[in-house]
Amino acid sequence: MFPRNFLTDLARKYELSPEQEEVFLLWWGNGKGDREISEQLHVTVEAIRNRKTGIYKKFSITGTGANKANKLRNWLETEAKKQNVKADLQPDDNLDLLVQEVKQKIAADVTECCGTMRVLDMTQPLDLARIYTDVSIIKELTGLRRIGYDEVMDVCTREHFDRFLVGTNQKRVTSFDAVNKLQKLIVLGKPGAGKTTFMKYLAMSCLNGKFHGELVPIFVTLKVYAETRGEPSLQEYIFSELQQRKVTRDSVERLLENGKALILLDGLDEVKKEDDQRVKQDIDKFSRDWLNNRFVITCRIAARDYQFEKFTDVEIADFDKQQILTFVNKWFQKKSPSKAARLLKNLKENKSVKELAKNPLLLTFLCFVFEEKNNLSERRSDLLKECLSFLLKQWDKKRNVDRDVSRHFRGEQIYKKLSSEDKADMLAKIAFRSFVSGEYLFQQEDLQQQIKDYICNLPKASSDPDAHSLDLEVVLKTIEHHHGLLVERARNIYSFSHLTFQEYFTAREIVRECQWEMLVAYHRSTMERSFLIDSRNVERLR
Repeated sequence: MFPRNFLTDLARKYELSPEQEEVFLLWWGNGKGDREISEQLHVTVEAIRNRKTGIYKKFSITGTGANKANKLRNWLETEAKKQNVKADLQPDDNLDLLVQEVKQKIAADVTECCGTMRVLDMTQPLDLARIYTDVSIIKELTGLRRIGYDEVMDVCTREHFDRFLVGTNQKRVTSFDAVNKLQKLIVLGKPGAGKTTFMKYLAMSCLNGKFHGELVPIFVTLKVYAETRGEPSLQEYIFSELQQRKVTRDSVERLLENGKALILLDGLDEVKKEDDQRVKQDIDKFSRDWLNNRFVITCRIAARDYQFEKFTDVEIADFDKQQILTFVNKWFQKKSPSKAARLLKNLKENKSVKELAKNPLLLTFLCFVFEEKNNLSERRSDLLKECLSFLLKQWDKKRNVDRDVSRHFRGEQIYKKLSSEDKADMLAKIAFRSFVSGEYLFQQEDLQQQIKDYICNLPKASSDPDAHSLDLEVVLKTIEHHHGLLVERARNIYSFSHLTFQEYFTAREIVRECQWEMLVAYHRSTMERSFLIDSRNVERLR
């Protein structure tokens, strides 16, 4: 570091305040980080950073983040040489060596956590690098678009549904481009959009030097952190986890201080209700305390009831044709390449099933089924029934996730009391009503009224005092949040996540109510008549 008298002379010459001078001396004379200085001076870390901002201004140093510190360091070196002052400086490559040293210590742990994926009923995990297909990012959240209902209805037909509403006509960027351009990012997505898989791939790519190899990946499953005994802060949790891998606290602080970490916080929506506020406040504080680092948070889009000031919200787009092709080929490349071609042919010939393949989780499901049975069920109703069962009952259960994050407890609890059969019946009535009116979209107010009518007319509603005092907006958000079968396409405008599901639920209601005359009357509708006829087997639909 630099001699104290040299620093003191500069502080006086450039008129640093007494508070700035004491930070300046500890910073460049003793090599202390912000947290060490704050503890020694008994002030907050934020106060130390405010003083540093003033120091930069006094020395006319511009820039952002670690770049400003490097500029000041270079300027001090130049001044020291002019005055023949000997400085004991750590070379920059020492920091790079520290990054590589820490990566080596955490490599096995990161690989164990992030190097594989396992979903559905897989008997063994898959190598992530072999199967991963990059997701695309759209910067305009679809559910926040301000589009009038009448405006949408004028152009929304069965043929134009995807292009107009699902975001296929929006500009996409690659996931790595988004993370590279935006230092603090919240990646939102529907259930099964591939958020966790994307985060795992980011961690592995950083570890292996394929993406920001100069950084150390720190992957945190927020649900696990939130439920850790003793409720440690996020900082203490990260320090503790790394210390278990023989990384010292001083080393972690040095990395964070110099912006050498890629902080990956996965699954904000999976945090339990009682931990929700604490975790969000902790994330906010940690991201401000260590602001020079890169941050990525993932969350289901319907669970977005927060705002981190310095973060940018983006959304994971559905798979396009090329991504579906890539994923299927990767899935079968080592097992049976010929199956990939047959599955792609099946999808091409079956538009309603192909629509499901736009969701990475559902595409995984289709590959899994095809691998086992060598075909997609001849009865599409069987396939969709199994798929919906997975979304309604099994997906969260398999990952031990209890979604109880809403702050409006009553609305969510009412929905959670419904059986899977009740939920399916309610969605079937909603789908059938839209079929009768020839619509694919629902205004939020009308949709909430349908939900209320269904719940309040259940036999058990008469004995449930909460059933008639619902927070309907919360119930609707809960449906969207838990399994994503209804999604907000624009402000206060909803639809089914896939029209195939809407058609399935309509057929289910027609079967249940024996509305065969109506089926004949509406056979010219945009729904696939062959699918409805295929769905007449009552037992299979139920």
